[in-house]
Amino acid sequence: MKQYIYSNKIKLIILDLDGTLYPRDLYFNKYYDFTVKSLNRLFNFSSDDAIRILNNFGISADHSKDQESISALIISLGMSIKDWNDYRDKNFNIESLVNPNKELVSYLKYLKRFYKIVIFTNNTKITSEKILNRIGIFNESIIDFLLTSDYGLELKPHKEGFEFIKVKFGLLFSEIVSIGDRESIDIKPLLDLGGNGILISNPSELLEIEFNSKD
Repeated sequence: MKQYIYSNKIKLIILDLDGTLYPRDLYFNKYYDFTVKSLNRLFNFSSDDAIRILNNFGISADHSKDQESISALIISLGMSIKDWNDYRDKNFNIESLVNPNKELVSYLKYLKRFYKIVIFTNNTKITSEKILNRIGIFNESIIDFLLTSDYGLELKPHKEGFEFIKVKFGLLFSEIVSIGDRESIDIKPLLDLGGNGILISNPSELLEIEFNSKD
């Protein structure tokens, strides 16, 4: 875990979804294989060419490494985010790999007493809601806002989504912390704007974070 906390006046917590609220190793290998096959089906790349393209973009089969955004890669190849989202929702069932996590739900309920909680993901709204339901979060009145790729904003690591959240809640960047498992995607964009960040490797580390409760 790495903490980049520069303010003692945090009011809003941004949480990544995949790899942060459920373990990346549950799904990453299957998603990587799905992406290789998708590059073949959608763009007619051979498997070897697909793997080379992924590697060149900063995406490898090793889920322990800091990965770039697969959605951003697909967009760079000329496919719209809407078409990619529709394709993913129809062809990859991530939520079936996710398990309930009562400890995480309880922890987030506690945080909700003191902070606004936003989930910001490059995943789709449909899939995100299914994953959150599987974990046990979605219907617990924990989330103040769910920002997904369906909003039409630039995907992480672009700063636009973080700027959108700041304006929506009327806060300073210094009052916001982003928590995620990929430093270049989830953490650095907000740090560059003057915000705060916490890099974790899995949901268990998220549970270890001690926030100062407010009076």
